[in-house]
Amino acid sequence: MLDLGLPDIGGEEVLQQLRAGGCELPVIVITAREQVRDRVRLLDLGADDFLVKPVHLDEQAARLRAVQRRRGSAGAADAALRHGGLCLVPASGTVSVNGQFVPLTKRKFWLLEALLRGKGEALLRRQGEVLTRAQLQEALYGEPEEIVGNAVDVHIHHLRRKLGPGWIQTVRGAGYRLHGTGPE
Repeated sequence: MLDLGLPDIGGEEVLQQLRAGGCELPVIVITAREQVRDRVRLLDLGADDFLVKPVHLDEQAARLRAVQRRRGSAGAADAALRHGGLCLVPASGTVSVNGQFVPLTKRKFWLLEALLRGKGEALLRRQGEVLTRAQLQEALYGEPEEIVGNAVDVHIHHLRRKLGPGWIQTVRGAGYRLHGTGPE
């Protein structure tokens, strides 16, 4: 996401520098400019899409998903992770449940990504795979022994509230896993 109204450098200049440097990262421009010639210029400069202010979060999430679909060549590590109606897009940092954008903090995003990926960097977890608190702590903080208390449990609680009931299951004495296809 690139806002043209940056304080120290113009957004158009940033876009030109990115493209001149060979950067193929998808760019969605946010602008208050409504003229067709301005939008055409931005697309010709290398923008993948644009949004006119004020921006609606659902539209922003949909455009991020659309750009990600078009840019499928970004690589498997950036591919959308899906589990039933749950969709997480690592490249854009977006999450949706049944097509509805769900805003998450970085830690909750990382926690959900760990639950989706499971152990290691495989694209999708094995069905029913349980991740221990220590594995989730490592995904969130790097070193599991540095964190004491119930930090993971608190993050799980907040993530459940954001996603809605039924997505994350507690496996007593073992840890957590994603449940089937979400709420029943």
